Amino acid sequence: MSDLRFSTHYSIYGPRLNVDDLLARAKPRSAYRLWRRGEPNAGGNKAVTSGVQVHLWEGTSVGALHRAVVRFLEREHRFLSVAGKMTGPKVISTFSTALFVHAIQPVTLSLPPGLMARLVKIRVSWSATGYPCSD
Repeated sequence: MSDLRFSTHYSIYGPRLNVDDLLARAKPRSAYRLWRRGEPNAGGNKAVTSGVQVHLWEGTSVGALHRAVVRFLEREHRFLSVAGKMTGPKVISTFSTALFVHAIQPVTLSLPPGLMARLVKIRVSWSATGYPCSD
């Protein structure tokens, strides 16, 4: 088993995001999860944001992750373009990567400049969070 595993998804969310308006303008081609502010979330509490989330990729190769993101950007170009126009201080458009790490050594996830430039153009940020795991 690899000492490193990634799980990445794309989300647009915020307390002021009108998901019905977003989806009326453009829907993701990929399967997505939707939630609305004020409706019960998985924990039974009222959601404080509305949003759309698309699971993107899971695996162990940084190169494969980069390729999966490029394919996603191409496949979801229309949706991401519309979503990007809805971002602002109260609406976030982002990729999130969870890094599940077994080793006790530093782990680096770097993005090629061309990929970063594409994300900036459509107003998408990227966050990565490391989690120690033992499975």
